[in-house]
Amino acid sequence: MIVFVDDTAGRLTALHFAPSETTAAYLHALRGHILAHGAPVDLYSDRHGSFRVNAKEATSGDGLTEFGRVLKRLDIKSICAHTPQAKGRVERINQILQDRLVKEMRLRKISGIKAANAYMPEFVKIWNASPWIRTPRDAADAHRPWTKGEAALDDALARIEERRLSKNLMFQYRANVYGVKTSGPGTALRGAKITLLHRLNGSMEVRYKDRVLGVTAFKTRPAPNPTNNHNRIWDALDKAHARHADMVLIHGGSPKGAERIAACWADNRKVPQIVFKPDWTCHKNAAPFKRNDAMLEVSPIGVIAFPGSGISGNLEGKAVPRLAFRYGMRPLMRRFPVNLK
Repeated sequence: MIVFVDDTAGRLTALHFAPSETTAAYLHALRGHILAHGAPVDLYSDRHGSFRVNAKEATSGDGLTEFGRVLKRLDIKSICAHTPQAKGRVERINQILQDRLVKEMRLRKISGIKAANAYMPEFVKIWNASPWIRTPRDAADAHRPWTKGEAALDDALARIEERRLSKNLMFQYRANVYGVKTSGPGTALRGAKITLLHRLNGSMEVRYKDRVLGVTAFKTRPAPNPTNNHNRIWDALDKAHARHADMVLIHGGSPKGAERIAACWADNRKVPQIVFKPDWTCHKNAAPFKRNDAMLEVSPIGVIAFPGSGISGNLEGKAVPRLAFRYGMRPLMRRFPVNLK
């Protein structure tokens, strides 16, 4: 759940449920806040990766996250707290919501994200009418009213990328090749730099200067290897970490692929790691499978399996009966999906 709070009075300004804590979830909450109250002057947050670039070794880019670039376009200053105590009001409200909001939703038999988000405006009104809401010393509202309309706000919240058209007026995005529709030969667009706007609703708009271009997807390239999908791997590990706060990550220490991405995740989230590297000298071709046995011998409580080779399949096949026997229950098994969209 994403929570926005007016720090002067303790009023809720936005509540948004999402499957996980992502940049898109924060942008949805920010959109609702701006439409209801206007654009804030400052946004006070923690040091989550959505708000600031936490990688110390980052040497390229503009030093901003996607959310940071949106705030810059909206002229909102981002302030990241150094400790949880620094943003104590929202942390205390979160504790209350985890108790009271859950009970309110249970009474209304709300169990899905869509129904929960539909109920949030009603709950916000109830909360903000409560007697513990303070009256600010200065009653002036510092929010800047948004008068440009929802379309302009969606443009500001969109993820922006640039591409260059080929001589055939084509460009590639992810696994698709797109062609630009023109009424004439389109010679002026050859080699032109275009802008892609990826909106929160999943649509994509292509612009050249101030003109919106019509495009057609006419070719799909082979999908990328799912074990190299950074976002999906981090999302899977974040969900496991949410269930097990004292989690220790065990992996094979590969310099590339899913294990390398998982190791970077652990570094970023400050999660302890235990690395089991295959002993090729002693075990020859059986080294990866012996390594799997060694990892399972430390009694993990769950396995996240990434398809791609027989080695991960071997690990998963061994994990199910071993963990079920040890703990007398169905182990935490998460298979990384093969078909990614």
